[in-house]
Amino acid sequence: MRDGANLGSYGPSKNGPMIKRFLNTPSNPLPLPGCPSLSSGGLGSRCRQRRLVLLFLCCLVARMPVSSWGQSQDLSIDRGAAGLAQALARLPLTSRVLFIAAHPDDEPAGLLTFFSRGLHARTALLTLTRGEGGQNLISSDLTEALGLLRTGELLAADEYYGVEQYFTRAFDFGFSRSPEETFRFWDREIVLGDMVRVIRRFRPDIIVSVWKGTVQDGHGHHQASGILAREAYRAAGDPTRFPEQKLEGLAPWQTRRYCVVNSSEGPSSLKINTGEYVPLFGSSFQEIGALGYSLHRTQGMGTSHAFAGDALQVLGELSFDALRGIAASSAGARTLFSLSHQASSLSRAGLGNTVYGLPELLGTANPQQSWLKDQLESLQSFIDEAQSGFSPNDFSATYRPLLRGLETVRQIRQALTRPSLTGVPADHLNFLMEDKERDFLHAIERALGLSFEALSEVPVVTQDQRFVVTVHIVNRSLASIKLRQVRLLYPPGWKSEKVQGELTPLNPGAGVTMQFVVTVAREQPPTQLSLRRDHPHAAMYTVTEVERGQDSLPGPPIQAQLEYSVSEPVPVDRSGAATRKTPTPVEFSSVSLSSTRPVEYLDLDRLKGTRHIPLLVLPPLFVNVAPPLQVIPLASSAQPHWVQAELVNNSSVKIEGLLRLKIPAGWSVQPGIQRFQLAEKGLSTAFKFRVFSSGKVLPGHVPLTVTAEVAGRESSTSCRVISAFDLWRIPLYQKAGSELVCLDVRVAENANLGYIMGAGDKVPQVLEQLGVPVTLLGKEELASGDLSHYSCIVAGIRAYDVRSDLIAFNSRLLKYVEDGGTYIVQYNTPGAWNRVQYSPYPARIVSAEDRVTDETAPVTILDAAHPMFHSPNRITPADFDGWVQERGLYFIQDRDPRFKALLSSHDPTYPPLDGGLLLAQYGRGLYVLTSYSWFRQLPASVPGAIRLFANLISLSAKKHA
Repeated sequence: MRDGANLGSYGPSKNGPMIKRFLNTPSNPLPLPGCPSLSSGGLGSRCRQRRLVLLFLCCLVARMPVSSWGQSQDLSIDRGAAGLAQALARLPLTSRVLFIAAHPDDEPAGLLTFFSRGLHARTALLTLTRGEGGQNLISSDLTEALGLLRTGELLAADEYYGVEQYFTRAFDFGFSRSPEETFRFWDREIVLGDMVRVIRRFRPDIIVSVWKGTVQDGHGHHQASGILAREAYRAAGDPTRFPEQKLEGLAPWQTRRYCVVNSSEGPSSLKINTGEYVPLFGSSFQEIGALGYSLHRTQGMGTSHAFAGDALQVLGELSFDALRGIAASSAGARTLFSLSHQASSLSRAGLGNTVYGLPELLGTANPQQSWLKDQLESLQSFIDEAQSGFSPNDFSATYRPLLRGLETVRQIRQALTRPSLTGVPADHLNFLMEDKERDFLHAIERALGLSFEALSEVPVVTQDQRFVVTVHIVNRSLASIKLRQVRLLYPPGWKSEKVQGELTPLNPGAGVTMQFVVTVAREQPPTQLSLRRDHPHAAMYTVTEVERGQDSLPGPPIQAQLEYSVSEPVPVDRSGAATRKTPTPVEFSSVSLSSTRPVEYLDLDRLKGTRHIPLLVLPPLFVNVAPPLQVIPLASSAQPHWVQAELVNNSSVKIEGLLRLKIPAGWSVQPGIQRFQLAEKGLSTAFKFRVFSSGKVLPGHVPLTVTAEVAGRESSTSCRVISAFDLWRIPLYQKAGSELVCLDVRVAENANLGYIMGAGDKVPQVLEQLGVPVTLLGKEELASGDLSHYSCIVAGIRAYDVRSDLIAFNSRLLKYVEDGGTYIVQYNTPGAWNRVQYSPYPARIVSAEDRVTDETAPVTILDAAHPMFHSPNRITPADFDGWVQERGLYFIQDRDPRFKALLSSHDPTYPPLDGGLLLAQYGRGLYVLTSYSWFRQLPASVPGAIRLFANLISLSAKKHA
């Protein structure tokens, strides 16, 4: 709960080769403190005889991901016996590991899963960017919207890996050739500071960098990630670096080991088999990781799959001066379960961190070390008892030792406040024991099978709104549960009142329902990330709260918290029927238990099914404007243009007011003001404004702003809620407005375009604004339609990757060209395009590296006399100015000589590439292959790119006969 939060409570007040993608990108981290073994010795008596089922748990970790809020996928491997087994496995371990990567999809899925679910390590993933500059296979969303989509995909994958998720403020500005270029865009010190903040916050024992920081990493972001990971490893332990973080309660933290994913073996390398089979899961770590990795759908990873069998990953350790003098954990470190043939090698690597080693933090000179050792001896005995009492069909034998263990942890934490135990070692001890307290609470909840959920009656609330929250609690254990308190946690200004339900003891199988009427604070800000991008070309986010800048999602606006205690289980006879030999349940102890849930909305959808979705606080009124951008040829600038404003009422009351469109001098609007009224929540209405010039129009941008005035207050906010798999919903706010882009551009009068939409782009909308009739071609048209009706047909981006109908009827497109049509094919990826020869003559993408990433790279016109550069627009060098993100990608450098290259470009120090715009005469028509990134340039209203594409679609076979 944040400082200053209020409580609305009821109850007493209280203060590998298996996955091709994995082989192509560095993946798989290294073992960590906490590796299990079945060796005896250590604290107290050690159980040598384990139940057979415990052998199945040898590769399990004790936690579920806590990196975000929102609907969990409720994975089967985190429920029931498997969930409790993982919780029990984590209890004696204190291992923590942090992976560092550059983008969503960089992560080594199998190795992350092995660390988290196999080595029982508290595992986190720090991804420097949200992937905003990448490509999108499932929609036309780019930049910030794409970043939010990929954030959701990564969080869904993280649940399979079992890891926490962090980010930095770095924005993915697109493919980069080198770290030097990357650091020209990223503020190196800010990104490094964010990484150091995560390290000091998470306190890992080991850092694993996915990237080496060398040219072998390829992408400049990858290289920068590897370089910064090493720097962050050093800087996090240096008190002179980022001293301002002390104000956030973050002290320097020196990670003991730094490792890097390594594809080659060496004297300091470590081999890990992520393909090892886990009987309780029924699969391997690599297979589980592949399921998570397949959720990167925007990047086309839905086909990721891991076959059964070994999957060896090699990790290398890099030695730095900072490592000298730091004692590695002993090879005989106490661990919980065996990792079969891998356990001994991992133990020799010094990767076992357990509660057994905690007294060493105090030093032998501290008189409290002996006391702490005795306490941890007792703690370990309770852990042993809970593990020995585990049965997949009856968890009741784990209740008592888990509760006693929790009491012991709390006693240790209380003792750590003594003056004799203050200082840095005690602070870290308390940090680890606080984490251990959460582990015990999690294990107890898993053992009890507690059902506890808090549901809002509505998915969206606004300022000053009243709504009902229903809390359901069901005791699914064999014990009796005493409810001590149910309360709601929310920010200052909110209010709540209980209207239904009582705190009654819950016998096995019993449940209770409580309802609260909640009022949102009048000045409650909307749900949003603590990030904003100040201008369209910014390569760094600005944060409103520095300490929140690394969070993956905004926190829940309201949560429910349950405090309870547990009594003796009701005896069960051999038939499984409960008996009544113990008429009055007896509390195990006075230990108080707690559980917290975000308040969510249960969405019952007839097509999508039943889903829990996050509750959002949104502004009372949205003003969504369409189109957000209009390209206006100067020749038609005297004509009126229409702007539509859609108003959405998110509040629970009627909203009425005035709607205005603000325009700059030289332009007029009709009507200037429109009245609106939205009677109830969820209603929307649209208004149109007629915009026209009142004088001579010159090339340039004309900004238009739409404002809604309600009760004397103006609102000018548009919003889209970005959702990935309907699990997470993240609002994306923008200024409510539109922009007119006036430019000197012409298109052939008889142009009539057929467009084959590929992965999703906004090129057709821009062409329509130029006055070109555009028809989106579906399967039926491609199969049997009259294609000769179109003067030109264009295939959208990655069309041969996502349109099976296009592949099936590609011969009809070739016939269309042969009969005199013009067919333009935009970029495709090598894997999709090289699969079959789709063009009339051979043309292959030799390398994914054949691209021009520098949007300012000089472009050479190879045939200045070609009509492409003269009609209907005369192309000059100025038309290559102002491009965004890149020139082009996946240039076709291996092709038949009948393809004529018209343009050439290259990044600095790289050879020229002429495969970005290729024309070939085929029959009486023209076949065009173009890899220039029109899908980025046209929606960004880049004048020169629009003029070039207008010339391209104006080409006709007759002109080149």
